Amino acid sequence: MPNTSVVFGGLESNRTVTILPATNQFGTATITITVSDGQIDVSTTFNLTINPINHPPTLDPLPDLVVARNSSPRIVHLTGITARPENELQNLTITAVSSNPDLIPFPTVTYSSPDPSGTLMLAPLTDAVGSSVITVTVRDDTGTFDGGQDRTSQAFNVTVFSPPVLEIAQEDGTLRLSFETVLGKTYLIEYVDALGQTNWTPVDAIPGTGASVTVPVSVLTAPCRFYHVRIE
Repeated sequence: MPNTSVVFGGLESNRTVTILPATNQFGTATITITVSDGQIDVSTTFNLTINPINHPPTLDPLPDLVVARNSSPRIVHLTGITARPENELQNLTITAVSSNPDLIPFPTVTYSSPDPSGTLMLAPLTDAVGSSVITVTVRDDTGTFDGGQDRTSQAFNVTVFSPPVLEIAQEDGTLRLSFETVLGKTYLIEYVDALGQTNWTPVDAIPGTGASVTVPVSVLTAPCRFYHVRIE
Protein backbone atom coordinates (compact mmCIF):
# COMPACT_ATOMS: atom_id res chain seq x y z
CA MET A 1 0.00 0.00 0.00
CA PRO A 2 1.95 3.11 -1.17
CA ASN A 3 1.56 6.21 1.02
CA THR A 4 0.53 8.15 -2.06
CA SER A 5 -2.53 5.88 -2.33
CA VAL A 6 -4.02 7.39 0.85
CA VAL A 7 -5.86 10.59 -0.09
CA PHE A 8 -7.67 12.94 2.30
CA GLY A 9 -10.71 15.00 1.48
CA GLY A 10 -13.42 17.08 3.14
CA LEU A 11 -13.31 20.25 5.25
CA GLU A 12 -12.89 21.17 8.90
CA SER A 13 -14.46 18.50 11.14
CA ASN A 14 -15.91 16.48 8.22
CA ARG A 15 -13.00 14.65 6.67
CA THR A 16 -12.73 11.57 4.47
CA VAL A 17 -9.91 9.23 3.60
CA THR A 18 -9.78 7.36 0.30
CA ILE A 19 -7.51 4.34 0.01
CA LEU A 20 -6.52 2.89 -3.37
CA PRO A 21 -4.58 -0.39 -3.10
CA ALA A 22 -1.83 -1.14 -5.61
CA THR A 23 -2.95 -2.99 -8.73
CA ASN A 24 -3.02 -6.81 -8.49
CA GLN A 25 -1.67 -6.82 -4.92
CA PHE A 26 -3.24 -8.48 -1.89
CA GLY A 27 -2.50 -8.96 1.82
CA THR A 28 -2.78 -6.86 4.99
CA ALA A 29 -1.47 -3.34 5.56
CA THR A 30 -1.52 -1.28 8.74
CA ILE A 31 -2.84 2.23 8.14
CA THR A 32 -1.98 4.97 10.64
CA ILE A 33 -3.77 8.32 10.38
CA THR A 34 -2.41 11.24 12.39
CA VAL A 35 -4.13 14.57 13.10
CA SER A 36 -2.04 17.49 14.34
CA ASP A 37 -2.87 21.06 15.37
CA GLY A 38 0.81 21.98 15.47
CA GLN A 39 1.15 21.22 19.16
CA ILE A 40 -0.56 17.89 19.79
CA ASP A 41 -0.65 14.84 17.50
CA VAL A 42 -3.44 12.29 17.72
CA SER A 43 -3.25 9.00 15.78
CA THR A 44 -5.47 6.05 15.05
CA THR A 45 -4.47 2.78 13.47
CA PHE A 46 -6.40 0.08 11.63
CA ASN A 47 -5.64 -2.87 9.40
CA LEU A 48 -6.70 -3.00 5.75
CA THR A 49 -6.97 -6.51 4.29
CA ILE A 50 -7.14 -7.02 0.54
CA ASN A 51 -8.38 -10.49 -0.38
CA PRO A 52 -6.84 -12.16 -3.43
CA ILE A 53 -9.08 -12.60 -6.47
CA ASN A 54 -8.40 -14.86 -9.40
CA HIS A 55 -7.84 -13.11 -12.73
CA PRO A 56 -8.70 -14.88 -15.97
CA PRO A 57 -5.80 -16.31 -17.99
CA THR A 58 -4.96 -14.84 -21.39
CA LEU A 59 -4.91 -16.16 -24.96
CA ASP A 60 -4.30 -14.19 -28.15
CA PRO A 61 -7.16 -13.97 -30.71
CA LEU A 62 -7.16 -16.61 -33.44
CA PRO A 63 -7.70 -15.86 -37.16
CA ASP A 64 -10.33 -17.59 -39.29
CA LEU A 65 -9.18 -20.39 -41.60
CA VAL A 66 -10.27 -21.39 -45.09
CA VAL A 67 -8.99 -24.77 -46.30
CA ALA A 68 -9.66 -27.03 -49.26
CA ARG A 69 -11.49 -30.33 -48.90
CA ASN A 70 -9.22 -33.33 -48.19
CA SER A 71 -6.24 -31.10 -47.49
CA SER A 72 -3.68 -32.14 -44.87
CA PRO A 73 -4.30 -31.38 -41.15
CA ARG A 74 -3.70 -27.76 -40.19
CA ILE A 75 -1.59 -26.63 -37.25
CA VAL A 76 -2.80 -23.46 -35.50
CA HIS A 77 -0.32 -21.72 -33.20
CA LEU A 78 -1.65 -20.63 -29.81
CA THR A 79 0.16 -17.61 -28.36
CA GLY A 80 -0.15 -15.09 -25.55
CA ILE A 81 -0.93 -17.77 -22.93
CA THR A 82 -0.45 -16.50 -19.37
CA ALA A 83 -2.01 -16.96 -15.93
CA ARG A 84 -2.02 -13.16 -15.49
CA PRO A 85 -0.86 -11.31 -13.47
CA GLU A 86 2.74 -12.27 -12.62
CA ASN A 87 1.96 -13.01 -8.96
CA GLU A 88 -0.55 -15.72 -9.93
CA LEU A 89 1.38 -18.96 -10.36
CA GLN A 90 -1.17 -21.48 -11.56
CA ASN A 91 -1.40 -24.63 -13.60
CA LEU A 92 -3.07 -23.97 -16.95
CA THR A 93 -4.98 -26.39 -19.15
CA ILE A 94 -6.24 -25.78 -22.68
CA THR A 95 -9.17 -27.48 -24.39
CA ALA A 96 -10.80 -27.03 -27.79
CA VAL A 97 -14.25 -27.96 -29.07
CA SER A 98 -15.81 -27.93 -32.54
CA SER A 99 -19.35 -26.71 -33.21
CA ASN A 100 -19.56 -29.12 -36.17
CA PRO A 101 -18.01 -32.50 -35.27
CA ASP A 102 -19.26 -33.92 -38.58
CA LEU A 103 -16.68 -31.65 -40.23
CA ILE A 104 -13.92 -31.33 -37.60
CA PRO A 105 -14.54 -33.92 -34.88
CA PHE A 106 -11.56 -33.77 -32.54
CA PRO A 107 -9.45 -30.59 -32.33
CA THR A 108 -6.19 -31.67 -30.68
CA VAL A 109 -4.32 -29.33 -28.31
CA THR A 110 -0.62 -29.71 -27.48
CA TYR A 111 0.35 -27.58 -24.49
CA SER A 112 2.52 -27.74 -21.36
CA SER A 113 1.88 -25.28 -18.50
CA PRO A 114 3.19 -22.62 -17.95
CA ASP A 115 4.50 -22.21 -21.53
CA PRO A 116 3.34 -19.02 -23.31
CA SER A 117 2.49 -20.93 -26.50
CA GLY A 118 1.02 -24.20 -27.76
CA THR A 119 -0.50 -25.73 -30.88
CA LEU A 120 -3.90 -26.84 -32.09
CA MET A 121 -4.28 -29.47 -34.81
CA LEU A 122 -7.39 -29.49 -37.00
CA ALA A 123 -8.13 -32.50 -39.23
CA PRO A 124 -11.37 -32.19 -41.25
CA LEU A 125 -13.03 -35.50 -42.12
CA THR A 126 -12.47 -36.98 -45.57
CA ASP A 127 -14.69 -35.45 -48.29
CA ALA A 128 -16.45 -33.21 -45.74
CA VAL A 129 -17.21 -29.57 -46.56
CA GLY A 130 -18.83 -26.80 -44.55
CA SER A 131 -17.90 -24.61 -41.61
CA SER A 132 -17.27 -25.01 -37.91
CA VAL A 133 -16.58 -22.66 -35.02
CA ILE A 134 -13.59 -23.81 -33.00
CA THR A 135 -13.57 -22.55 -29.40
CA VAL A 136 -10.27 -22.71 -27.49
CA THR A 137 -10.45 -22.29 -23.71
CA VAL A 138 -7.60 -21.68 -21.27
CA ARG A 139 -8.44 -22.54 -17.64
CA ASP A 140 -6.42 -22.19 -14.44
CA ASP A 141 -6.76 -24.25 -11.24
CA THR A 142 -7.66 -21.48 -8.78
CA GLY A 143 -11.41 -21.33 -9.31
CA THR A 144 -13.98 -18.54 -9.08
CA PHE A 145 -14.10 -17.83 -5.33
CA ASP A 146 -15.08 -14.28 -4.33
CA GLY A 147 -15.91 -13.27 -7.89
CA GLY A 148 -12.72 -14.54 -9.53
CA GLN A 149 -12.51 -15.81 -13.10
CA ASP A 150 -10.67 -18.99 -13.97
CA ARG A 151 -10.95 -19.19 -17.77
CA THR A 152 -10.86 -17.30 -21.02
CA SER A 153 -11.87 -18.38 -24.54
CA GLN A 154 -11.12 -17.44 -28.13
CA ALA A 155 -13.25 -18.65 -31.05
CA PHE A 156 -12.55 -18.71 -34.77
CA ASN A 157 -14.28 -20.03 -37.87
CA VAL A 158 -12.95 -22.82 -40.11
CA THR A 159 -14.40 -23.16 -43.61
CA VAL A 160 -13.69 -26.29 -45.66
CA PHE A 161 -14.53 -25.85 -49.35
CA SER A 162 -14.57 -28.01 -52.45
CA PRO A 163 -11.70 -27.38 -54.88
CA PRO A 164 -12.91 -25.50 -57.95
CA VAL A 165 -13.91 -27.18 -61.19
CA LEU A 166 -12.18 -25.41 -64.07
CA GLU A 167 -14.43 -24.89 -67.08
CA ILE A 168 -12.86 -23.83 -70.42
CA ALA A 169 -14.80 -22.37 -73.33
CA GLN A 170 -13.60 -20.74 -76.55
CA GLU A 171 -15.15 -17.69 -78.17
CA ASP A 172 -13.47 -16.58 -81.38
CA GLY A 173 -9.79 -16.07 -80.49
CA THR A 174 -10.27 -16.09 -76.71
CA LEU A 175 -10.40 -18.85 -74.13
CA ARG A 176 -12.60 -18.23 -71.12
CA LEU A 177 -11.54 -19.99 -67.92
CA SER A 178 -14.35 -20.09 -65.35
CA PHE A 179 -14.43 -21.42 -61.79
CA GLU A 180 -15.99 -20.79 -58.38
CA THR A 181 -13.99 -18.95 -55.71
CA VAL A 182 -13.97 -18.72 -51.93
CA LEU A 183 -13.47 -15.43 -50.11
CA GLY A 184 -10.01 -15.12 -48.61
CA LYS A 185 -8.14 -17.43 -50.99
CA THR A 186 -5.98 -16.62 -54.02
CA TYR A 187 -6.39 -18.62 -57.24
CA LEU A 188 -3.32 -18.99 -59.45
CA ILE A 189 -3.99 -19.86 -63.11
CA GLU A 190 -1.05 -21.71 -64.68
CA TYR A 191 -0.33 -23.76 -67.81
CA VAL A 192 2.07 -26.21 -69.43
CA ASP A 193 2.35 -27.18 -73.08
CA ALA A 194 2.79 -30.86 -72.30
CA LEU A 195 1.52 -32.97 -69.39
CA GLY A 196 4.99 -34.28 -68.69
CA GLN A 197 6.25 -30.79 -67.84
CA THR A 198 6.61 -29.84 -64.19
CA ASN A 199 7.31 -26.11 -64.48
CA TRP A 200 3.90 -24.46 -64.76
CA THR A 201 3.84 -20.98 -66.27
CA PRO A 202 1.73 -18.42 -64.38
CA VAL A 203 -1.08 -16.63 -66.23
CA ASP A 204 -2.89 -14.65 -63.54
CA ALA A 205 -3.61 -14.47 -59.79
CA ILE A 206 -7.28 -14.04 -58.92
CA PRO A 207 -8.44 -13.05 -55.40
CA GLY A 208 -11.38 -15.10 -54.20
CA THR A 209 -14.66 -13.21 -53.82
CA GLY A 210 -17.06 -16.03 -52.99
CA ALA A 211 -18.49 -15.90 -56.52
CA SER A 212 -17.75 -17.38 -59.93
CA VAL A 213 -15.04 -15.69 -61.99
CA THR A 214 -14.18 -15.85 -65.69
CA VAL A 215 -10.68 -15.10 -66.92
CA PRO A 216 -10.08 -14.45 -70.65
CA VAL A 217 -6.92 -15.92 -72.19
CA SER A 218 -5.75 -15.45 -75.76
CA VAL A 219 -5.63 -18.55 -77.94
CA LEU A 220 -2.07 -19.19 -79.14
CA THR A 221 -0.76 -21.27 -82.02
CA ALA A 222 0.69 -23.98 -79.75
CA PRO A 223 -0.60 -27.47 -80.63
CA CYS A 224 -2.07 -27.86 -77.15
CA ARG A 225 -1.98 -26.22 -73.77
CA PHE A 226 -3.03 -27.52 -70.36
CA TYR A 227 -4.41 -25.20 -67.65
CA HIS A 228 -4.98 -25.69 -63.95
CA VAL A 229 -5.94 -23.56 -60.96
CA ARG A 230 -3.76 -23.67 -57.85
CA ILE A 231 -5.11 -22.33 -54.56
CA GLU A 232 -3.11 -20.41 -51.97
